[in-house]
Amino acid sequence: KVDDLESLTVLNHHFVKDNKTAYLERRPIAGSDGKTFELISDHYAKDSKKYYYCTPVDGQYEIKTITCHYESFVVIDYQYAKDNNSVFYDGIKLSDAESSTFELISFGYAKDNQHVYFRNVKVLNADPTSFNTFTENEYSMGETVYAKDKKGIYINDKHFAAADVSTFKIMNGKYTMDKNGVYYQMKKVKNADPLSFKVFPHFMGDADAEDKNHKYGEGKVVE
Repeated sequence: KVDDLESLTVLNHHFVKDNKTAYLERRPIAGSDGKTFELISDHYAKDSKKYYYCTPVDGQYEIKTITCHYESFVVIDYQYAKDNNSVFYDGIKLSDAESSTFELISFGYAKDNQHVYFRNVKVLNADPTSFNTFTENEYSMGETVYAKDKKGIYINDKHFAAADVSTFKIMNGKYTMDKNGVYYQMKKVKNADPLSFKVFPHFMGDADAEDKNHKYGEGKVVE
């Protein structure tokens, strides 16, 4: 039920407000101030007292209040935000992140002076100074993202210990290679020939490949 029908204003397909309250999909947002409520982006909103994070969950939008320092709060991108004291991911405080030095890298990675993060997970032992992502991530169709620092290769938040940094090459979202061999999702493809190994285009499936000796599906030889 709308408190003040006369002042009802439609903000987008999901949000409306009146002079008393804001509403998400016809449900009143508890504690909201309708008169000052405004959308910042697809995920962030604010009123004169609070910041909010909104996200779809199981086909229905949900909203939560962000516990932050209101005056210094800024939205960085669609998931990250920060205030003078903390960094937030999806509206939840990111443990140990240093607000004053926090910055985005790309493809879901971010860093501060001490740590690297993939989304809301700390990338253990990664070096913030030398950490960077691969441009090939632009062509990935999946959830796999590749990065490196002076010490090693990383896939999402995991260190790819077997990979050689200087010769590492991305073939597609699932297959990679270095001087030591070919890998499928961090697992070595047995008996694969790196010199003749090639993957099939996306429309034929990221999991399919071949070399001069075999055809492969999901990193395994197929007949």
